[in-house]
Amino acid sequence: MAQMIKPVQIVRLNQSADLYIFGDIVSSQWFEDETSADSFRREIQNLAADGVSELNVHIDSYGGAVSAGWAIYNVLKDFPGTVNTFADGFVASAAVYPFLAGKNRAANPMSAFFLHQAWTIADGNADELRKAADDLEKFNSIGLEAFAAVGIDKDKVLELEKEETWLTASEALELGLATEILDRSDTESAQQSVRAMIVQALTERQRREKPAETTETEQSESTPELTEGEGEKQTNHLMAFFARVKN
Repeated sequence: MAQMIKPVQIVRLNQSADLYIFGDIVSSQWFEDETSADSFRREIQNLAADGVSELNVHIDSYGGAVSAGWAIYNVLKDFPGTVNTFADGFVASAAVYPFLAGKNRAANPMSAFFLHQAWTIADGNADELRKAADDLEKFNSIGLEAFAAVGIDKDKVLELEKEETWLTASEALELGLATEILDRSDTESAQQSVRAMIVQALTERQRREKPAETTETEQSESTPELTEGEGEKQTNHLMAFFARVKN
């Protein structure tokens, strides 16, 4: 059986780290495909202690517990560095809050956002049910503060939440939820440039390591020049990572 991918994964590159929230956001983590606020907090604290100064948080989640979404939002806002968030798929419900924590918030063209009011399951007498409704209205008001913090009109968001609205990447950008839409053509161009630089560096290093007394003919026979295709093979594992790094 294939090993399940953990929802919080970290890839390090110098002082930058990529984190992936792929799965439900929960108060208490029971399964590997879930992300809890506590597990996320511990990862962030370890990264900060390690000297990481930039976080790239990738999100593909249907949401989950609103309290956990708020907690992750606050953990990211407290991070002593730059936080960039990326919509890699669905950013729905409580998952919107971690996304809003980013200073730079990038939507992929193939991504979508879902806004709705807080909801719960309640039972009891009329007074208890009325109180449950009042509590939900308070939760809605609290959640709107995260939108207001990035300059989005709270009344507009409340209207969208009441209508249970899906937003495209373009609509999220227009609303102010996202600050940019990633241009995949630019990303591919940048990746090709990185490949070319790595191939060139490997070729130059190989040339420098050839013995000085070796003749040109011997060099050609014993150490053929590194072709672009061969350089590609040597750098595939690096490019698998570069594909996830925002250029």
